[in-house]
Amino acid sequence: MKVTADDPIDWSMVERRMDQLGVTGYQMQKAADGFRFSIELRGKTVMGRGVSKAAAVRSAFAQIS
Repeated sequence: MKVTADDPIDWSMVERRMDQLGVTGYQMQKAADGFRFSIELRGKTVMGRGVSKAAAVRSAFAQIS
């Protein structure tokens, strides 16, 4: 999945990828320094951070892809 910080998020693409990975839950949070996107995967939490929602999603997926 190729997402840059300025790209809008295609949530259908994100959800397909999460289904492929076996993600059991996810959450997007707005923080003082940007966004946090966390996913529950195989009993652990993977968190991505970024200045935009897209950057946070990209950061999380980069840790598992």
